[in-house]
Amino acid sequence: MANTWMMHREKFCRCYTNKVAHFENTTTFRVEAAHTVLKDWLSSSTLSMDSIWIRIDALLIGQHVEIKKALQTIGTRFHEHHRPLFLLLSGHVAKRALWLMNAEWTRGVTLCVGLVDGCGCAYRRTHRLLCACRLHELRSKDRRVHLDDIHMFWRTLVFDDSTPRQFNDDSRLEELLEELRDSDST
Repeated sequence: MANTWMMHREKFCRCYTNKVAHFENTTTFRVEAAHTVLKDWLSSSTLSMDSIWIRIDALLIGQHVEIKKALQTIGTRFHEHHRPLFLLLSGHVAKRALWLMNAEWTRGVTLCVGLVDGCGCAYRRTHRLLCACRLHELRSKDRRVHLDDIHMFWRTLVFDDSTPRQFNDDSRLEELLEELRDSDST
């Protein structure tokens, strides 16, 4: 069995995971991973309840600090994502989404010739982001990626008490009206 199909098991898993939306979370053992981290922090199975409580508290405080640090860096901008295609998304979606779409854009530029056939649209299914062929289509029509094109999962989180910023994009409305007029005329 190890010599027949086990060496190809990653291909089967990739085939399955590329058909469902998972937003880069392909791990199904989240509880086991958290349990392993906790066991590493405790370092012993025979501790008293008060020492266990102190160590778990330190672990949770450390994780909270890491999460806050990661959320604070969301507001910073990467210059590599300043393509005209992504201008309307800056500050409204997670940096990871911009990075993934930029990588997909770069992949689309290298595919170029057989873009529609070679794309596979995996990002559209697994991450709910625009894939290389869709980005190429928008670029060829001289359009931009709009916030409506991005799944809610990738939108920027706000953790303060201020009122959220309103996103008003008249150009998107004009593009939608133009598409509607074009579809009616055909």
